[in-house]
Amino acid sequence: MMAQNAEEELAIRCVSFTTNRPALVCKLGGPRMSVTTGFISSGAEIEELDLSNASIPNEKELCSLFYSLRDCCPSIRTVRMDRVKCPDGVGVALGILFETQADSIHVDGIGLDSGTFQHAIDAVSHIAKVSKFSARENLLYGMGATMLLTPGKLDCLRELDLSSNGINPEGTWKIADALGANQTLEVLNIVNNPIGEAGAAAISKFLAANRTIKTINMDYCAIGDRGAQNLARALEQNHSLSSLSVSNNAITESGGKALALSLKVRVRADALKSLNLLGNEIGPQAAGMLGCMLDCGRELNLCKCAVGGSGTVELCRMIGRGTKLSKLGLSWNKLEKVGGVALGRALEDVGEITVLDVEWNQIGAEGAVAIGVALERGAHVKQLYLGGNGIKRAGAVAVAKGVERSETLAWVDLRQNEIDAKGAAAFGAALEKNRSLYKLLLGENPIGDDGAEALGKALLNNNSLRQLFLRYSSMGKNGARSIALGLTGRNCRLKTLELDNNDIRDEGAQAMGKALEANPALTVLSLSQCQIGELGGEALAAGLEKNSTLERLILRANNIWTKGGKAMGRALMRNRRLEELNMMNCHMGAEGGEAILRAMETNGTLTVLSLGGNELQDRGAEVAGRMLEKNCTLSVLCFGGNLINDEGGRALARGVAKNATLWFISLENSHFGNDVSALFGSRAVFDL
Repeated sequence: MMAQNAEEELAIRCVSFTTNRPALVCKLGGPRMSVTTGFISSGAEIEELDLSNASIPNEKELCSLFYSLRDCCPSIRTVRMDRVKCPDGVGVALGILFETQADSIHVDGIGLDSGTFQHAIDAVSHIAKVSKFSARENLLYGMGATMLLTPGKLDCLRELDLSSNGINPEGTWKIADALGANQTLEVLNIVNNPIGEAGAAAISKFLAANRTIKTINMDYCAIGDRGAQNLARALEQNHSLSSLSVSNNAITESGGKALALSLKVRVRADALKSLNLLGNEIGPQAAGMLGCMLDCGRELNLCKCAVGGSGTVELCRMIGRGTKLSKLGLSWNKLEKVGGVALGRALEDVGEITVLDVEWNQIGAEGAVAIGVALERGAHVKQLYLGGNGIKRAGAVAVAKGVERSETLAWVDLRQNEIDAKGAAAFGAALEKNRSLYKLLLGENPIGDDGAEALGKALLNNNSLRQLFLRYSSMGKNGARSIALGLTGRNCRLKTLELDNNDIRDEGAQAMGKALEANPALTVLSLSQCQIGELGGEALAAGLEKNSTLERLILRANNIWTKGGKAMGRALMRNRRLEELNMMNCHMGAEGGEAILRAMETNGTLTVLSLGGNELQDRGAEVAGRMLEKNCTLSVLCFGGNLINDEGGRALARGVAKNATLWFISLENSHFGNDVSALFGSRAVFDL
């Protein structure tokens, strides 16, 4: 469906259509909204309505919207009104919303209290359609949930999210009692509520008797060992639960052991498929006992659980030949060499593992060598996280050899491992032959120009790699030239390239500009803090002018100066693909910044523009204001840190008021007073 004007285009951004039948909703620009009563015509086929972040004048307007939705739109399935602001509340409107055909309703962060919610629920005798209800970050406490779970009220509710609602132990008991009669709920999220040990006991009582619940998330709920022991006893009796998350609680060894023992009972029947204990210091013995989870595609997250090397050894002993795992998370556990070696040996027996996360464990070169050997011998791993392990050159070479032979590995993260040029060269050689790797993170390693040259050469021939991250890689202009040359390869299909915080200078940027002219695939290029000057800026702009694929260009904190800014303005007049341009702190000055702003009057693709910290003054703010009166695509404008006073602020505010698409503008460290700041309304942020 093609937009005929700015207002129509904005509506299309916020509503999903299944047909080309006109069904305009309203002016929705994030924090600003103006509703027209009866705007939805009979039979309009809208599937999803998103009112998130809207500021609505009064509840009457919202009620009119939902009456139209109820009476004229039988196709509606999802309504989102997260963080909606309405000065006189939303209780009546919410009751009307419950009468629509929407089966998924999201009201996160709207200040909903139990009294208002009860008013909405009482207004409806039977809520027939709603299967998913999310009310995160409200003030429902326990009472709000019990209203929803009243028998005969929501007969189809399958997913309920009450995270961050101040639910205490007493409230949790009320929820558990209400759930006792419920036979439909499958997913319960009560994350970040102070339910404590007593609340965990309440959930355990419900869980022991329930036969429909499949997922329970109780992260950050102040649960300790006694709560874990109660949950363990419930798990022995329950055979429907497939996923339990109790991360970042206060569970220690005794609680971990209790859960492990209960799972040994359950593993014979319908076993738990996913257990998340992240951030609970259960220790090595309990971790070892949880090895019973390592079978049949299960997911076990023990990151930050004080597992240690000995715990990893015990855990690995439970891995049988042909084992299939969904995810094993062991990051931040001080595995060291002994744990890394044990994991490597165990991987040789694993049939398949989707995600292996062992970041920040100092497994060293020996641990990495063991893992590399396992990969070389055919270990089927799809995502491997090895960042922060000090594997150095020897470990990198071993892992690279494994990558070269692997037919399954799609994602490798090796950031902060002290890998040098020869280690990177080993990965270059691996990429020459590997045809499965999709994403490679080698940033924050001193690979230098020689390492970058090897990777650039590999890009000429590799057609599988889509994302390459090389920030803080001690790369200079020659390394950047090599990478740029790789981008021009006929086989190169790279979509994302990050070279932030490397000293590539103008020469490297000029090579990247030429690559943009020839590359047929790149969609994201990030060159922040790369010591690029105006010549480099001009070259990148020239490349952008001829490029038809790039969607995001990040040039933050370079010395682009005025000429570079003007060149980028000319490029934006011709480019028809770029969606985000970040040129914050690029020293473009008034003329360079204004050139970009004038180009935005006719540019029809850019949605995010960052020009903060470029010494723009009142005249620049006036140019921005006039641009906003004409532009119909921009949704985010970062304009803070410029030298704008009251006069410029007023001009900019006028443009913001007339713009239908902009929903966020940052103006931190501006120089105008509070009276001018107030003109921007809720769309502006003055203190990030």
